[in-house]
Amino acid sequence: MKIPKDTASRVYELTYLIPDSLTETERQVVDEEVEALMKKVKAEVKETQDWGKKRLAYKIRHRNKYYTQAYYSHKVIELEDPEKAPALDREVQLHTQVMRHLLVKSEIPAKG
Repeated sequence: MKIPKDTASRVYELTYLIPDSLTETERQVVDEEVEALMKKVKAEVKETQDWGKKRLAYKIRHRNKYYTQAYYSHKVIELEDPEKAPALDREVQLHTQVMRHLLVKSEIPAKG
């Protein structure tokens, strides 16, 4: 018995933290680079929210420096091929300026 692949697009939410030591233009560059990673896996950005600078619950070591605050960015994306979600997760994890990230399947249904 063959199980058909799930080809329906899915909505995901990506939240990531970037260092508070970056300037406004450097943060914009990081956001553009993350969006480029999304385009690489054919993800469409549905919504972008800048949550601003927030205090962290605990210190995060990133590139041999400890941070107590970070800038939070949140994006709602729609992936045409849900099997590419792990690839996107890995690409964001490998980005040098992203301190932490979380990619989850959203409760918001995909339009289609």
